[in-house]
Amino acid sequence: PIPMRPAILLAHGGGFVSGKKESLQKHCTELAHRGYVCASVEYRLIDTLVLNEKDYREGAMRAVMDVAYAVQFLRSNALQHNDFDIDPELIFVGGFSAGAVAALHVNFLDPEELDVNILSNVLRQELQMLLSTGVSYRPAGALSFAGALLDSSWIDPDDPPLMSFHNTGDRVLPCGKGISQRTIYKSPIYGSCFIHEKLNEFPAYVHKSRIFEREGHMNFMGLIPAQSFYKDIGQFAKSVICSQYASLGKTERLIDIDYLPNPEQNRLRLSLSLSDEEPFSLFVLQPDGTVLYEREYSHAQRIYLPLSRLENGVYLVHLVAASDQSMGRIMILH
Repeated sequence: PIPMRPAILLAHGGGFVSGKKESLQKHCTELAHRGYVCASVEYRLIDTLVLNEKDYREGAMRAVMDVAYAVQFLRSNALQHNDFDIDPELIFVGGFSAGAVAALHVNFLDPEELDVNILSNVLRQELQMLLSTGVSYRPAGALSFAGALLDSSWIDPDDPPLMSFHNTGDRVLPCGKGISQRTIYKSPIYGSCFIHEKLNEFPAYVHKSRIFEREGHMNFMGLIPAQSFYKDIGQFAKSVICSQYASLGKTERLIDIDYLPNPEQNRLRLSLSLSDEEPFSLFVLQPDGTVLYEREYSHAQRIYLPLSRLENGVYLVHLVAASDQSMGRIMILH
């Protein structure tokens, strides 16, 4: 059997008036190469003239509803037929610009926190349908690329984890608390800088941000090498994923390990951030902690793990050095 994989659902940008899910094909391909199931959602766009804040908010909430429905669809399928081999507990949601606004609201907004009076009758009915299925729309975590919330009171310590990318000088969707200078929506909105400052008040909350001291909206994408960009996403997702499996001890700092490729069939190459002279031990374990393979290394040479003797499934890799330790999750597909 093929093991279940974590999934990442992405939402495109475009100010809720334009954009297509096909624009995210490159990101989905890169994430699939790293072992994730990746999907993109084409949410409803505003197809009429936006005359006021109410029209804009209605369009934004339609997008939020569609992204929530998409998460719910993937989870429902995973619990029943699982056509996509997805772990129903590990569905992440992410978005770019307007798509990030939608993703953030799916991550943070609880139905009881929403003033239904701001919704049209159609959206109220859709919300009731969303909540009536018995399948949660909440993700395992969110990825926000220049997104913002419409209401800061929705941020709670028990909300799913978050990783954000944002420019401090963004005038479309401000990084802090501010007013958009490029849309008709003129009430305060709350960007990544504000959100993560608020999350710092919750010591146990898992969150990470990359804030760039520059002007512009979304142009930080050109500053980050592709390998570093997807590595950041992977490290964040891994921190959430590994918390779902066996805990092998806490550390103040994690050793960087790249697993290439992942999933794999025959052997797995490990690239380590350890000093060339530092010895370490390497273990492969089942999720319940049973050790299947162990070996000691004198230094951080190029390492290949033999996988042919292991059955298809999900395994943990545990690395222990004098300075630190780290854990990762791998999949084997023969």
